[in-house]
Amino acid sequence: MTTFPAVRVETDRLVVREFGPADAAGVTLVIAAGEWEALPPGAPSAPAGVWRWLREEVHWFRKGGLGVHLAVQDRASGAHIGAMSLFNPDWATGRVEIGYGARPHVRGRGYVTEALNGLTDWVLGSGGMRRIELKADPDNKASIRVAEKCGYAFEAAVPDPASGNEMLLFSRFRLTETAVR
Repeated sequence: MTTFPAVRVETDRLVVREFGPADAAGVTLVIAAGEWEALPPGAPSAPAGVWRWLREEVHWFRKGGLGVHLAVQDRASGAHIGAMSLFNPDWATGRVEIGYGARPHVRGRGYVTEALNGLTDWVLGSGGMRRIELKADPDNKASIRVAEKCGYAFEAAVPDPASGNEMLLFSRFRLTETAVR
């Protein structure tokens, strides 16, 4: 089974890396605050489940070949800023989807843009992919702005497979001799 190499991306202010036991305090704070958008799907709903999730469950996604969940951390303080996920990888075509979320109190400070730029560069380089897709809710103007600031191009409105709601599809490509679409 093909999977991503270990992910660690450092930007000016952030570290984007795989979740681990050292994230217990930050994840517990996020759960206590009810800030679910700052954690990946499948995160525990109560602090009691944090240790097991960090030791085992968050890594099942990677082990199953489904992608990888990543913590976004402030470099200076170590504070949990948010989460990103690479999911639905198609190794034959070099395509993957990316998703992200941040804690409410850090939004509007450029952290998500910085993290997405760094992870995009990694995915299209060391990550071995040629195309990244990003879907945003049409009402989520902040997410749309982040995608655009990071050079993602709008392609189409598409239905969300889970909800059926319309989503906006954006993409970025690795520049090669011939662009892969």
